Amino acid sequence: MTLRTTLQPAHGIVHNTAIWKEKITDVPSTWNSIFCFLNIDFEGIDDLPAYFFTHVIHPGDSDHLEELLNAFFTKQERFIYKVRLLLNDSLFELYEFKGSAELVESGYELTLQVKQTDTAKRKVHDPNESDFFYKETANMTLTGGWMVDADTLEVFWDRQTKKIYGVAPHYQPKFQDVLSFYIDDHRDMLYGAFRKCLTEGIHYDMELQLRGLNGETTWIRTKGKPVYDKSHQIIKARGIIQNIDRQKRKEIKLKESFDIILKQNERLYNFAHIVSHNLRSHSGNFELILGLLNDPDTSKKDKKEYVENLQLVSQSLNETISHLNEVVNMHVRQDEKVRVYFEDTLTNVKNGIQQIIEKNNTKIITNFEVKAVDHIPAYLDSILLNLLTNAIRYRHPERNPEIMISTFKENDKTILSICDNGLGIDLIKNEHKIFGMYKTFHGNDDARGMGLFMTKSQVEALNGTIEVSSEPDKGSTFKITF
Repeated sequence: MTLRTTLQPAHGIVHNTAIWKEKITDVPSTWNSIFCFLNIDFEGIDDLPAYFFTHVIHPGDSDHLEELLNAFFTKQERFIYKVRLLLNDSLFELYEFKGSAELVESGYELTLQVKQTDTAKRKVHDPNESDFFYKETANMTLTGGWMVDADTLEVFWDRQTKKIYGVAPHYQPKFQDVLSFYIDDHRDMLYGAFRKCLTEGIHYDMELQLRGLNGETTWIRTKGKPVYDKSHQIIKARGIIQNIDRQKRKEIKLKESFDIILKQNERLYNFAHIVSHNLRSHSGNFELILGLLNDPDTSKKDKKEYVENLQLVSQSLNETISHLNEVVNMHVRQDEKVRVYFEDTLTNVKNGIQQIIEKNNTKIITNFEVKAVDHIPAYLDSILLNLLTNAIRYRHPERNPEIMISTFKENDKTILSICDNGLGIDLIKNEHKIFGMYKTFHGNDDARGMGLFMTKSQVEALNGTIEVSSEPDKGSTFKITF
């Protein structure tokens, strides 16, 4: 049952004053008193509440006040709400309805107060005259309105705002509870912006994620601005909140697709680089050597040397084609991933380079807080192999290689960290090219510049990231986020 159907009219007389206040002992009599206070002739009206909500109160305020009064009379929920009343057939006047509940020995003592708000206050305090709260706009754009009193921190949410937060229409928000709706990362951001709005008058416009009572997260956009009185003192903050979940998730998905395209373009560029530069070089070498071999003036000794050169060029060509295959095959499917254990992977890698490890007196320390990750086994082998051999290859001449390999959780992501005490890299000079193809930094004869490029490609192929921190003569730390 609703308030309209359950409250019946009763007759009584109350002095018509600027402020009406009465303890509630009989709800029908209370309605009678309100009509008397508002100087509304109720003779012949059978249902005062129904008449009030359909003929007296502004349609934009009717539903919410009805909900508040229902909750007040039935659940003793306190409220304060300003509404527009049509009392002279042409002009709406602003009134404030306030319900208070005091706990006494016999239960709750309810007091209802109605007072007229003067014109000056109406312009400052009445939320319903703001463009934020027109119902059709709110429904079409999924936009609601809110307001917070600077002194009392009393919170007002309109009907659409409550829908966005996922609460019942009669829910009365408390200031200290509002922030609890937001996810941890966004809670402090909103509080900081709101505090500056109330104390410094700074407007804000933010996109945040809130978590409803059902546990589901929703992307919202909220804007806030201060409200000033005649003395230019901030008395309120008010603003809008809009459900942008559908658009935001499309935006995130579009960005992810864009990032994939960028990575694909980068691989295509690297592929083209190998084809245009390296293959052309091999082709030129073949052509030059074959020309010398076919030269009748070339001696047998020189021809033997040229044949050996052909073998070297052929080996280099095979290596280049292998690199091309790796770049092309970097597209992997997520369903190829399996559970891979870091300890097992490291054991396999160490077995393959055991002689190199022993020859260079390499010490490897491990601390696997996270035991396993879903990944491509061959990729994880390759990642560890490249980073371990690099750490040994670019060891510091004055100390034995020491490599710390650890895994841990950070922001719900699995992290693989590989830290060495080698030569290090001057990131000021080389940070922009450290993961580039055929980029080398220490002048080693055996350096090809493919290891870190392939490592980065293999990490990013499964939506991971890799970053490096390094300092010359002190070593490097590679941090991979899965």
